[in-house]
Parts: sequence; C-alpha cells; structure tokens
Amino acid sequence: MNRFFISLKILTRSFKKVILFEIMYKFMVTAIFTPIIVGTVKVAMRLAGINYLTNSRISDFLARPTTIAMFFVIVVLYAIISLIEIGGIIYCYNQTYFNQRVEVVDMMREGLKTAFRILWPQNLLIIIFPMIFLPINYRNDITGSITAVQVINLFIEFLKEKPVLALVLSILYIAILWFGIRWIMGIGYYIAEKQRFMRARKSAVQLSKKRYVGIVVSLLLELALFMIVLVALYLLITFVITKILMLIFHASRAYTYSLLTAKVLFNLWHTIYSCLMMPAAMAIVMGTFFALKRNAQEEEVIPEPVKRDEKKEERQKKKKYKSIMYGIFVISAVFNLLYLTYGIGFSGSSFRLQLFNKTEIAAHRGFSAEAPENTIPAFESAIEHFSDYVELDVQETKDGEVIVLHDSNFKRVSGLNKKVWNVNYEDIEDLDVGSWFSEKFTDTKIPTLEEVLIMSKGKLKLNIEIKLTGHEKNLEQSVAELIHKYHLEDECVVTSFQSKALKNVKKYNKHIRTGYILKVAYGDFSKVKFADALSVNYSFATSALINDAHMAGKEVYVWTVNTPEAIDDMVKKGVDMIITDDPVLAKETITSYETTPYLVDLIKYYTKTKK
Repeated sequence: MNRFFISLKILTRSFKKVILFEIMYKFMVTAIFTPIIVGTVKVAMRLAGINYLTNSRISDFLARPTTIAMFFVIVVLYAIISLIEIGGIIYCYNQTYFNQRVEVVDMMREGLKTAFRILWPQNLLIIIFPMIFLPINYRNDITGSITAVQVINLFIEFLKEKPVLALVLSILYIAILWFGIRWIMGIGYYIAEKQRFMRARKSAVQLSKKRYVGIVVSLLLELALFMIVLVALYLLITFVITKILMLIFHASRAYTYSLLTAKVLFNLWHTIYSCLMMPAAMAIVMGTFFALKRNAQEEEVIPEPVKRDEKKEERQKKKKYKSIMYGIFVISAVFNLLYLTYGIGFSGSSFRLQLFNKTEIAAHRGFSAEAPENTIPAFESAIEHFSDYVELDVQETKDGEVIVLHDSNFKRVSGLNKKVWNVNYEDIEDLDVGSWFSEKFTDTKIPTLEEVLIMSKGKLKLNIEIKLTGHEKNLEQSVAELIHKYHLEDECVVTSFQSKALKNVKKYNKHIRTGYILKVAYGDFSKVKFADALSVNYSFATSALINDAHMAGKEVYVWTVNTPEAIDDMVKKGVDMIITDDPVLAKETITSYETTPYLVDLIKYYTKTKK
C-alpha cells in the first residue's frame, strides 16, 4: 500500500481519539508547564538582579551564564513534554495500523513512558526529535500565554546582536537536522517497537538505505500541503465573515470589526494548528515507516492483545487511570481559565516581563476624528472601535460639578466666551458642543464625569486628566469619590501635570491609580511616590527612559501618537498605553505586531481600505 494512503488511513481511523488526546494534553501542558516557565524565568531574573525585563535588556539577560543554564533546563522540559505528545500519538497509530483498540488513557500513559525513557543513557539522543519538530510544534500551550508573546522574535533580535553565537547555533541546529533526518524512522522503532534509541537509529539507517533525503523531502511536501489547506480554510472563513460585516456596517466600523474578528480567528487558527500539525506529521512519518518496513519485507512487531484472563484486571486499571487523568484534566482546565483571566504570575509581582505585557490604546478625548471631542458620542465611537481606554479632561464649575472639557473657556466648542470657573452647571448643561464638528451632532451636550462613568462601566476604561486652574474647591476629592461610588478603581487612572492633584487623589483614595504627565522626564522615578505611571510625549519616550521607569515600578503612557511608524516604535519599546487620535490605526498597528502584518494587509484588501 502507498505510504500516503497508509498515513491517511491511520490518521482518519484514529482522528477522534488523537484530537481528544491533543486537547487534554495541551490543557495539561499549559497548566503544568506555564508556571514552571514563569518560575524559571523569575529565578533567572533574580539571579541576574533584574526586576523588570524589557526588550532592550533581553540581550544582557540572555547572555548571562545563569540564564543560559535556565535555558537548558527549559529545553530539557520542552523535550520531555514533546515526547509525551509524540509517544502518545505514535502509540495510537501503531495500535490502529494493527487493528488494535486504543483509549486516550492508554495514549497518555504510553506518552509518559516514552518521555521518561529519555533518562536512560542509551536513549539521551532521542532529544533530537523534539528539536526537529520545533518549527511545527513551537506552540505547545492551548491558551497562547507562553508563545504568543513574541518570545521567538525577541530571541531572533538577540541573535542579530550576537552574530558569532547565531552562527554557532545555526551550525548546531543544522547538525541536529542532519542526524535527525538520517534517523527519522528511528522514532517508529523507539516508540512502537520499544527499542533502545541506540539500536533504533541503526535500524532506521538500514531501513532508509540512504534514501533519507528523498524521504524527508516527501515528508516536508506532504506537511506543506496540509498546512496550505489549513491556511486556505482560514483565508476563506475570514473572507466570508469580512464580507458579511461589510454588508451590516459602514466602511470604518466594518474594517475595525473585521480586524478584530481576523485576530480572533488567527488565534483560533493557531490553536487548531497546534492540535493538528503534530498528529499530521506523525501520521506521515509512521505511514512512511510502515510502508518501508513492508517493502523491505521486514518482520512487523504486532502489539500483543490483552489476554482474556487479564481483561478484568486491565479494565480496573484503565478505570483508575481514567479517573486520575480526567481529574487532572479538570484541574488543568481551571488553571488555564485562571491564566487567561488573571495572567500567569507576573501581575502584581515585583518581577515583571515586558514580553508578557500588552500595550493598551487610549482614544484621545474619545474618537475625536468621528465625533466631537470629550462628548458621549466620541466615547461611544471609541467603544465601537474597541479602544481600551479613552483619555478625557475634567474641570470643576463654579458650583462644584465635575464636567468633561479640555479648554478652560467654552468658546472653541460652543461659542460661549466664558471661563469654566465662572459658570454654574445649570448655565451650560444645555450648551451645544457638537455643531462646530458636524450638523449630525447638533445639540450634543457637555457630559459630566458621573455620566461618563455610568456610560463606560464594563465597556471602556478611563484615563481621567485633572486640569487645575487655581479656582477649584474640591475637584480631586470629587473625582476620587465618583470613582469609588461606582466601584471603578480598577477601570480608571487619574493623570495630571500637577503633582498636587495626584497627591490629593491618593489621599482621598489610595487604590486609584495615578499618572504624572511630564513635558520632560529625567531622574530617579522611584522617588515619585504619588504616581503609578509616567505620561510623556512620545518623542521623549526613549528606551532608556522607559526602562528606568519600569525598573522603578512605573507604567509608561505616551501621547499623542498618530503615525503607524511611531505606534510600532512605542509598542516595540514596551510602553503600557498609547494615547492617540486614531484608535483604528493604533489597533491595526498593534494587531500587525501581535500577529503578522499580512493579516492587516489581508483585511485591507478584503474591505478595500486605503488607510
């Protein structure tokens, strides 16, 4: 039988079992391996005397001997968990090929046995195979909490600065591939026929009869075909959903929704990819293995069926193993949910990693390109375009009402030539601040901070800038009390150019995060006790400044960033918030960074967007 049809046969006949095994395996690996990775990195950071790991410091960190030692620990752990997966899948295919029954619990048990056989000295070189399959199995977790954080890109950037090390590692990997290609069929002997690896690799060389290059080329072509099918399905689904969104919404909103949908589908595609590529690769390898053995008329090692008098005892064992496995799976699922909800161990810790951070988008005065600035329509538009925050300005009227307004005078937005501190709220509550922008927004009113808090709760976070004019009575206290009244301490940050305002906010409610707006930032940021963040003009946001602020435990916000080049630069430098007049452009640029630029280009092509 043609090896392609053997591969297809064992894959299709065992597909349900393999996919169930993959899902359970991925959940368990994420639950167990993620905290180990985080813990290992924390130990390495502690040994290196670092409490905040930034992109620009990654080179120094990775070059330290303690980090290199920890890296090898991670490599060994990766090899072990990969062998669990490879061992379980190959066991399943071997049983299927010989028409033997197989259960997921058997796959998990055999996978564990395969992995821990690496501890035998004669089996140590089996570590080569996980390294070979790294390009198709780099995403081993189900949530993406480890691999979706640009770790690979960071390592590549590090190697660009170390050309000698990059050359050494390249030669090493080529050597691994060379021997791995020659021994590729050894994985069948090692797992399916339980041979020691020293013997398995000799059997593999003899079976291949120096045709290993042609065999591997065929394997790669078949894998490439499989991946092309997956990519084509992704493109087709994305195209259909984008066209549906274009029929429902106007162009700008359809583009934003399509971008978000494409990103979700991209992450879903990666999850499907992670569950299918290793089973597909192993099906191709084992199909080739069985075909070569048949062509060589080599004796087949048929798995022994369970004897009748052992069946009862075997069923009891399986029942016990199933209970344990499903119990571990449930616990793993809970841990995965916790990782997705609360992060993976760096939030709230003195040890933080920039590569695990997400840069958030704040729409400057709302989406002020689509609606009048600092108004409810502008904030609603920011929500519709999936901004994380809006940045807004608050001032106090003569009678103590906290209103949302940038200028100290109403003239620019309403025509009324009066200062904020000279009018009571009832004098301006019916002012039209929308007509200057467009007739569509005629009769749009100045919102109070309380109205914005009510409107935004659970939908949008707020960056509230306090503008002190010298005429306030209780502005800071009022802002702090309103935030507390609606229990929005976790959804608001209060910023100001004046340190006095921030100190007062902290005095009234220490749980409210504060940000110090600076025209020039320099010095020891750890002494700025009244602020949790620094907000600076993006042109002054150098890597050194961002690193120093992060090392002092401060977040960094940048304003006002309106070009794709500047946004991309700020994301790469690791800022925590980008304040922009164009949240759609910012979302587009960050999506390119978090996924691939081709994804954004694809959505632009589908929606005919020229942005």
